[in-house]
Amino acid sequence: MQELDSQIIDLIISYLSGNASSEEIAELEGWVLADPANQASFKEFKKAWLMTGMRASQAEVNVEANLESVSSQLFVDSKVVPLKRKANLSLWLGVAAAVVLLLTLSLWFFNQPIQMEFMAEQKMEAIKLEDGSQINLNKGAELAYTFDEESGVRKVSLKGDAFFDVERDEEHPFIIEARSLQIEVLGTSFYVDTRQGVEWQTVTVESGKVAVRYGKQEVILTANEKAVLDVKQDTLTKDLNIDPNFNSIKTGKIVFDNTPIEEVVSTLSRHYGVKFELNLRKTKLCVMNGTFTNKSLKQVLDGLVATLEIEGKLEGEKVILEGDCTP
Repeated sequence: MQELDSQIIDLIISYLSGNASSEEIAELEGWVLADPANQASFKEFKKAWLMTGMRASQAEVNVEANLESVSSQLFVDSKVVPLKRKANLSLWLGVAAAVVLLLTLSLWFFNQPIQMEFMAEQKMEAIKLEDGSQINLNKGAELAYTFDEESGVRKVSLKGDAFFDVERDEEHPFIIEARSLQIEVLGTSFYVDTRQGVEWQTVTVESGKVAVRYGKQEVILTANEKAVLDVKQDTLTKDLNIDPNFNSIKTGKIVFDNTPIEEVVSTLSRHYGVKFELNLRKTKLCVMNGTFTNKSLKQVLDGLVATLEIEGKLEGEKVILEGDCTP
């Protein structure tokens, strides 16, 4: 977790103690909402403050019994203000003990792994992690990210497909677990496709070096290479990448150059998260040319049916193509 500067710490303490001005509250809210890592830091600091407040106001605290109630208060809008008591020696001893406990709890919480979860439900989502890495999470995909300062490992669990631009950090390896595959990198750009229903799971490298593992099998990839996992054959192989659209969810650009219809629908299915039903005749004549940049699915389908002189319709998450292809 990032180290908090003294100004932010002062703002948080003023807010939690009920002494923050409206300007200070606005400044703190802006900082918290600016980054998921800031939200996590504020949450943990507030949790420590709440636990300290309970310790200062009670002779004994059953932490396990109060843990659930503490968690439920973490993002309550009202300020957390400790109860005031008469000034005496026991008060100052209690304050000193509370400060020590707050510092201890803060150190403990700030050393816990950073954990973030993301889901792209209706469209591709661009994500920036606290280490500077950027991820384009495709529609329907889910991702969980953990960084453990003690082990120094950045770890991702992926369901679906995503394009990764991993910030290079030789002291902190970046490991992805996606269905049957484990992928380890230092800093590189690559695409991972482990969607449910695809025949092969693939990792395609744009730049850098990537290690891909499946059980005891391993391949090392560099730029313009891909790993292909055939689960039915229980094999992990390396090949050259000849797909110009492997990174389309990052670039927004789709290119067809005398591309057979089977490859066209495979690309569009992956890019837009839809399924295709083909009721076409003379499919050998179905080849597509054209470049589409940041176009909607409807715009691409309009171009496709006009070029091939076929019929197409969109029913929910399924596209139906029918007719005789025209060369």
